[in-house]
Amino acid sequence: MKTKTIALLVLLVLLVIFLIQNTGVVRLQLLLWPLSMSRALLVLFALGVGVALGWFLREYRIRKK
Repeated sequence: MKTKTIALLVLLVLLVIFLIQNTGVVRLQLLLWPLSMSRALLVLFALGVGVALGWFLREYRIRKK
């Protein structure tokens, strides 16, 4: 197996373990709207927002030059 494949499999196993361990429901108050979602979904959503924001800022900086 290639190194990238092994690293991807390890990350996938860690993701599954993370999702299994964080199934508890979290209640959030976002401005006026109460939200309830699993903790794992909340963390993955925050990660996705962070990655998207970083990607957009990187693209903005590249195009600005």
